[in-house]
Amino acid sequence: MIVQELAPQYHATHQKRYLALLQGISEEHLSWKLPPATNSIGFLIRHIAEVEYAFSQMFFNQTPAKEEGIFTLGKVTDTGVWVNLNDLMDYTERASQFLLQSMELLPEESWDQPVESRIGVMTPRDAFGLLLYHKGYHAGQIGWIKKYGAQA
Repeated sequence: MIVQELAPQYHATHQKRYLALLQGISEEHLSWKLPPATNSIGFLIRHIAEVEYAFSQMFFNQTPAKEEGIFTLGKVTDTGVWVNLNDLMDYTERASQFLLQSMELLPEESWDQPVESRIGVMTPRDAFGLLLYHKGYHAGQIGWIKKYGAQA
């Protein structure tokens, strides 16, 4: 029941807003930054998807396959490697699907039970809200970079 309530919010954020924002991005745009910021559009796209995988593991008890890899979390610097648009979009789609599947597998009674994680204690329901906020926050950065950024 909870997933049926929350999935439309996720789809509205992911499909209608986030993927629409990414329309028209070319591989050239992936290296764009806003000086003196260090994160490019490509890095941010990868980071958003990695956080979906991380939340799936921390709050929804599902571990992604090792080959998905996590490289943009924590104290890391954008090294300019996220420049393949097809790879980034495929990774984004896999992360999105994994998150939704993870949410569906979480028992109803667990949605409001506090979970201790490396980012603090919160319920999966609260974590879902934070995840939407996170996506929107970084999508805003991507929008600014698209509008005002330049190649690094």
